[in-house]
Amino acid sequence: MMKIIKENENSYKAIYSDKNGVKTQMFDRQTLESCLRTGLYSVRDLDTVLKNDKGLVMKSLEYSPKNLHWASKALRDDKDVVMEAVGRKEFGCDNPNMPETLKWASDRPKDDKEVVMAAIDNPNFQGSEAFEYASDKLRDDKDFVCELLKNRKSIFEYVSDRLKDNEDVVRAAAYCDRNFWLEYASDRLKDDKEIVLAAVKQNCYNLEFASDRLKNDYDFIKEAYMANPNIFNRQYDFSSTFVKESITKIHRELTEEKKPSLSSVLGKAEKASQEHNSKLNTQSRDDKDLEK
Repeated sequence: MMKIIKENENSYKAIYSDKNGVKTQMFDRQTLESCLRTGLYSVRDLDTVLKNDKGLVMKSLEYSPKNLHWASKALRDDKDVVMEAVGRKEFGCDNPNMPETLKWASDRPKDDKEVVMAAIDNPNFQGSEAFEYASDKLRDDKDFVCELLKNRKSIFEYVSDRLKDNEDVVRAAAYCDRNFWLEYASDRLKDDKEIVLAAVKQNCYNLEFASDRLKNDYDFIKEAYMANPNIFNRQYDFSSTFVKESITKIHRELTEEKKPSLSSVLGKAEKASQEHNSKLNTQSRDDKDLEK
């Protein structure tokens, strides 16, 4: 057990227990700040009053973004504090990879575009995963979502269901860095030939997430093959037997079409032989003319 309380203006007491019983330790504010900054203590160890001390909480965030989780409700609603938690790139702890950091903030910062963008841009929070904790309003904001999809890590997985059924948003997702974005599109758009072909062109495995209707349409599978011939190399990765067999058949048909027929080969050989003999005859006549 550990609990840190405030004794007076610049005096703090840590109360803890070990095998020898309950013990206390006194220190000043500067020492407490240093302990929070280096991870010796966390906001979890502070009493209720100190969890609402902005200066102490800000110091603790230099060590780990997780300290936001234990801060007071008022500080989890404070934009400065939340921005420090989601925007800081370097922390003292070994593993600051906590995309759920934004989750610990109150509803107001989750609805703040600057805060959400800071979390998405932080490499510690894996971009798209942090967007899961943005407000419902922002995840349903078409203009904001399309802007994010232009140059940030894919957040398409976490946009609202309404936007996953929006053609403009889905097309914008086609240019993001996540290969298998079609997986998260609506069922209606997974049945849209144009959208599915765009997805397959980017990564042939997107065919796996097309509608059953399209995956059972031989002509469509042929279009998918033409859009991305590498689909032949991934044929055994697909779950549908029909898809795998169709790809094999299409590949064989198209390969055979490209092979020259035997008569064509013989015709070209005969033509080449005739041209060669003609050149020899011409050369022979020229030699005789020179002798005369």
